[in-house]
Amino acid sequence: MMRLGKISAINRYSGLATITDVNDQEIDLWIADSPFELYINCDVWFEIVLSATGLKVVGLRSFSLIPSVIFDERCVM
Repeated sequence: MMRLGKISAINRYSGLATITDVNDQEIDLWIADSPFELYINCDVWFEIVLSATGLKVVGLRSFSLIPSVIFDERCVM
């Protein structure tokens, strides 16, 4: 099931970003696993799976309600 969230933190030194979903749950994401450049406050759709090391983000996609002609290109795949 897809979840809606927002990139709330990025640590390029550790290689981790944090997504905060609409229920205020925080899920870490390896920056290298992202199919597009991550920026703070970008809205994203994602799924999570339970791996041996905990929750893992899969299927990350950018999200916007604004038509693609206008929205911030930094949040685009």
